[in-house]
Amino acid sequence: MTEPALPVRRRGRRVLRTVGLIAVAAVIGLVGGTAVGYGIQADREPTALPPLNQPGLAYPGKPLPKGREAEPLSAKEDFRAKAQGDLRKLLLPKPAGARADGTDGWQSLDEYVDSFTRPGDALEFQLDQGIRRIATRAWRVGEYKHVEINLVQYRSTSGNGALEHVKTQQRIAIGDGSPAPSGSR
Repeated sequence: MTEPALPVRRRGRRVLRTVGLIAVAAVIGLVGGTAVGYGIQADREPTALPPLNQPGLAYPGKPLPKGREAEPLSAKEDFRAKAQGDLRKLLLPKPAGARADGTDGWQSLDEYVDSFTRPGDALEFQLDQGIRRIATRAWRVGEYKHVEINLVQYRSTSGNGALEHVKTQQRIAIGDGSPAPSGSR
């Protein structure tokens, strides 16, 4: 004789009901908790915020008398004075026996980017990096040796113009094949 078959249990509906009940309970808990928290906060007295100023940080400590100004910083203390100086004094001097060959002094941006293979890209890159000014000196030794020094200053912004320019020029120098934004010389 064969045994009678057992009835098949339907678990799918039971699981769906359980998941649905848990989801409804979570939504009710979030909404209820938000409402209770808002009600508690609304019933409290407002708390004053601390003052934003810090009186102990004023400089100078005492106000100066009328007609008298603070003494300017020395060159060692004033970083802006260093950046405002004459860049041409920092260039290497032309060696004895060499003859001038090109710009000696300030160079315009259009002259500077014309020396790149892709001047349009170089101009865009330099402007994006915040180029400020260029001091240059060039000379020739003998028939074939040409030396050009460019000292480029960038504005102090959030970017690192000089660092980006050097990285680009290094990629070009090692010839890794990646397109450089400022072109190559």
